[in-house]
Amino acid sequence: MNATKRIRTKLGLTIVELAEVVGVSQGTVSRWENHQTYGHYPDVRHIGLLRSYALARGIPWDDSILFQDSDHSSSAPAAGGSA
Repeated sequence: MNATKRIRTKLGLTIVELAEVVGVSQGTVSRWENHQTYGHYPDVRHIGLLRSYALARGIPWDDSILFQDSDHSSSAPAAGGSA
């Protein structure tokens, strides 16, 4: 799940509602979520609006939501790996 969808899900918003909060079209949010944006992702202004939206509603905000779910341990070399 990408950051846009994680944020939208955490805030309990539909694609239409998230689009209204950040001032973009429903199609733009859908493209963000489906990686069809060719470099046009939510910018700092959009993230700030979502953060403000969450905090105004008492929803805890942690910037780690912007990053992939932690599964970095799978990329670490296994103990006792080959030399």
